[in-house]
Amino acid sequence: KKPIFIFIHGIQRFRKLKQEESFSWNEEKEKCVGTLFAEILHEGPEHKIHTICWADCWGSLTRILSRKNLSEFEHRVLFQMSQSDSVNLIDNPAASKLSLHTALLFNEQTGDTLKFRPFSLPTKECLQKLKNHSEALCV
Repeated sequence: KKPIFIFIHGIQRFRKLKQEESFSWNEEKEKCVGTLFAEILHEGPEHKIHTICWADCWGSLTRILSRKNLSEFEHRVLFQMSQSDSVNLIDNPAASKLSLHTALLFNEQTGDTLKFRPFSLPTKECLQKLKNHSEALCV
């Protein structure tokens, strides 16, 4: 089975992905999009379904994802941001000390951070190669 990648560019624009709090015990009720998205985040990786998303800032991210759902992202890439946003995302102010054209790769499982220089966007050939080895959904 090929892995499936879900790419979400600007998650803050997709308000329907927000998980609505429901106090209903009715199991027959149709699940909302946000609840289904949360299930994909939680159970997807064991079924080779991986989600990669980008948000413009911490505030936008937390309007869509709860802390529980955010914890489902094992790897995070941070660019220069405020100290409080960095602490909220990785429990470390390191991203506030980044210079221009540098980023941090954070591993939630180990707590490790790696400073790196990001490259340009992938080429069409690179994306085609990825598509040939997986199923990709870009939104």
